[in-house]
Amino acid sequence: ARMMQLGLPGCIHTTAEVAGLAPERDWEKQRRTFVKGKGQMETYVMRVRTTFDDGSVLHESGKAFDEAVKSSVGVKFPSLASEGESMRTTLSFLGDSMKSERVISELKMYREIQPVADQAYREHTRWFGLAFKKLTFERAYLDGQARMSKNVVFTGYFLFACFLLLNVLFGYIFSRTMNNTCESFDSIVYTFYCELAFIMYSPNATSRDKYDAMISNSLFRMIPGVGYIMLGLLVIGCFLNWFIHRSKHFKHKSWASLAVFMIYICFAVAISTSIMIFTKLDDMRIQWAYSIGPMTMLQGTLVLYFSGLPFLLSLLWWIAVMGLYYGLTLPVLISSQSIISVSNFAPLIATQIYIGLTVLVTWYGGLCVTASYFNAITNRKRFLQRILMLQQQNEIIEEKGKAEQMQRSFLESILPPALVQELKDLSDLYDEGVNDQGLKRSRQRLRSLTHTHRGASLLYADLVGFTAFSAQVDPFKVMTFLNELFQVFDSLCDKWKVYKIETVGDCYVASVGIVTGELVSMALSPSSSLADAEASERRERASVRMSSSRQTSMARTAAATNARDLLAFAKAMIR
Repeated sequence: ARMMQLGLPGCIHTTAEVAGLAPERDWEKQRRTFVKGKGQMETYVMRVRTTFDDGSVLHESGKAFDEAVKSSVGVKFPSLASEGESMRTTLSFLGDSMKSERVISELKMYREIQPVADQAYREHTRWFGLAFKKLTFERAYLDGQARMSKNVVFTGYFLFACFLLLNVLFGYIFSRTMNNTCESFDSIVYTFYCELAFIMYSPNATSRDKYDAMISNSLFRMIPGVGYIMLGLLVIGCFLNWFIHRSKHFKHKSWASLAVFMIYICFAVAISTSIMIFTKLDDMRIQWAYSIGPMTMLQGTLVLYFSGLPFLLSLLWWIAVMGLYYGLTLPVLISSQSIISVSNFAPLIATQIYIGLTVLVTWYGGLCVTASYFNAITNRKRFLQRILMLQQQNEIIEEKGKAEQMQRSFLESILPPALVQELKDLSDLYDEGVNDQGLKRSRQRLRSLTHTHRGASLLYADLVGFTAFSAQVDPFKVMTFLNELFQVFDSLCDKWKVYKIETVGDCYVASVGIVTGELVSMALSPSSSLADAEASERRERASVRMSSSRQTSMARTAAATNARDLLAFAKAMIR
């Protein structure tokens, strides 16, 4: 890039063409210089000034530059020596170090990846993993659970209604079967047992008596009043579940879970009170003992599998039901012990059945609560996994956007912005070019990126003695010095219509006439076909030949203007 390996500090070294465009300048003709790629060329030098403000003299050894940098970084270094390694090595090393640090940072950032580790889950939850620390996470989880359990709740209500109907059918079949069986025995023992364990009716009994016997012999004694209550609760439960999920007034659908919880609480209260309060002990014989336990287990099963309740509501339901269970049964059990006699030992049998079923109900309740807990933990881990994955995807997209913006900024620092945009469009077009027509369009657009610039001037500014300086000074101080120096150069670009192309180590490359300044350029139309592009080239060549004098005049005028601007910029850099 440089016409001389060892240039003179404080001087502008140009080709003969540039010197001819600004003949009013004080040019010193140099001996013919070998330029890489051009061969022997005649060059000229313009000395901007020979002394600095501090009185130091400019000469080939570059001592003035030594003194200026010494005051800047506080390190003395010898004058110009042989060329060493370039600043590219330092820049590459710094780039690799920054890249490594960024990779380590990303690894720390994305350490919470699937599957969710126990440590990560504990960091995001509290209360033994039963609630998220962030309220937004907890609301989103409860809302999602309610939405997913919408149809499951309807299924639970339907199964409960089917059970109530089967309960009546069971009472009817059981009552008819046991009544016929007990009537076939003449033994006093069998007759006594049948009257103790079951509600019998005579052949001449009325429909009301038969209905009472059927209801009493069923698992759950559902009298008409209780039946209406159950039907009303089912209708209310279905309506609330449908309304909350359809209504726009309930933005958080977790209210549906609370409604389901209250409905199942009402079920438990109605069934338990129907068994223990609305019937008399002497009428029920021992039916209450084997009715309340299975009914509690049935409701617990529906709550576990067909309610969609979160663990805390499920646990609260079991606490309330077991409190109701013991609160209603223990007083009846205690009071019935006083009426045990030889002729009435039904309370004794009821106590025996009650104790066995109570142990079973308690064990089953603990099993359901445990299952609900682990199910909740599993669901919360899955939810947290999805949240972390979404966060990771958003961070990746954000980082990708930053990287693309950084790449675009980097390209725009070395290429014209319009050219960068065309390259991006070309890349998108090439991605779509899966057929021959698409490939031709890509080739056509690629040809259109080629511009012919006439009258452009290029500048390469080097720091004399920089290689020796950078070899002895700390790299961080070198980078700081270059950054401050190049920022000064950048601030001068707009004033002199200069476009900065790039910096290579200590070499500052700029131009006038390519992006800024007087522009005389030609480009192919991107919208034309490949044949049209070739024809356009031929027409442009013919047009240039026909008006060569005019083209030459325009190019020379632009070249003179651009050369003067770039020379003024170079003088400003040195000063």
